[in-house]
Amino acid sequence: MIGHYVNYCKVLGRDGRRRSDDIRLYAVSTRRPKKILFLPGVTKAKPGVYDLRVLSREIRILVLSEMPTEQRNAILSLFSFDAEKVKYAMEHYQWQQEDGSTAINQLLEQYALEGIAMPYTMEQFRKEYIKAHLGELVIDDRLKGVDSKDVLSRFDPETRLKGPNIEQIEAYLKKLKKRKMN
Repeated sequence: MIGHYVNYCKVLGRDGRRRSDDIRLYAVSTRRPKKILFLPGVTKAKPGVYDLRVLSREIRILVLSEMPTEQRNAILSLFSFDAEKVKYAMEHYQWQQEDGSTAINQLLEQYALEGIAMPYTMEQFRKEYIKAHLGELVIDDRLKGVDSKDVLSRFDPETRLKGPNIEQIEAYLKKLKKRKMN
């Protein structure tokens, strides 16, 4: 985060109008980052909000699961991994744009259809997303990294031999016999 901050300052500072003090650093965590919050220099600003001093810069850490359930925190509550807070957010957040964000809309659709089963991990999200969109990939992309032996082992010999015609099968058997003789 500090590295990106330094690069950002360099880019913005070229025109001379922005100073490094104009830029604030924020870290957002759904759950309490225990190891970070026990570091020296961490102070609690308010419930769910901590300040950490690093290299003369202050980083504000927002712990979504600890933030108060209030209207002003509603959008953050969507990502808190707390079922009650997510439910509150869905009922109380006022969208500023009609379409919102595609990822947020997808998340809300899942919550509306299935209820809120927690915890919902990023790994689970990736698996569900891949399943939902796998059909959009061409077959070569779907099979990248798949071992053909693993695929073939799922089928009985009769099913595997349905694809090639009799001449192809005989040619392959002839080739195997030659290999055995050598």
